[in-house]
Amino acid sequence: MNKQELAISLIRKITQTNLTGLVAFTFLTIPVHGQANISNFNGLEKISARCVASTKRKIAARICGKLADAGQAYAEKSNISYNYAGINPPQMNDDDSGNARVLRLTFYVRGTDGKNLGVSVRIEAGVEYSAAVEKDAGNAIPRSGILVLWDKSVVAEGPARKMSRIVGPYMASKMKDLFDLVATRER
Repeated sequence: MNKQELAISLIRKITQTNLTGLVAFTFLTIPVHGQANISNFNGLEKISARCVASTKRKIAARICGKLADAGQAYAEKSNISYNYAGINPPQMNDDDSGNARVLRLTFYVRGTDGKNLGVSVRIEAGVEYSAAVEKDAGNAIPRSGILVLWDKSVVAEGPARKMSRIVGPYMASKMKDLFDLVATRER
C-alpha cells in the first residue's frame, strides 16, 4: 500500500469511527538519512526495546503496549531475539553478553493535556557506535553513542480515547518496514 492509499484508508477509518473532534492528523514518516541501508542490519543478533514516555496519561501506556506487542510479533517472524524493557526503564536491561550486536529500538511517546490530546510518537532504531568521529579527523575526539539506522514519526491531535486506537496501530504498521529489513540481514 503506497502513502496515498494509506492516507485514503485512514481518512475512511476516521470517518467510520466518527472522530468529529479530530482537528489534525498529520503523518510525518521521514527517514534520518534517506533510505535505510540493508547492510547496516547485517550481523544483528537481537533487539532490545523500550518506551520513553514524557506523559503519565494512559494513552502512553496503551501506545507503548501496542508497539511492544507488534515488535514481539514482527521479531518472531524475522527470526531475531526480542526483549522489551518496559516504559521509562532505568537502562535497556538487555542482558548483553559480550559481543552481541544489538539493535536498540526506542518508542518515544509525548502527549499534551486537555480534552483534545496532542500526541507525538517516534520509533527509533539504532546500534551502539564507539567511534562517531573518525580517529584520523584531526583534533576530533571519538565519541560513543547510538547510530540511528531507521526512524518513523507521527504527530496527531484528537480525542484521547480514540487516539491510541489510531496512532498505535498506524505506527505498529510502520514498524513492519524495519522488521522487513531485519529479516533480510546476513547473520
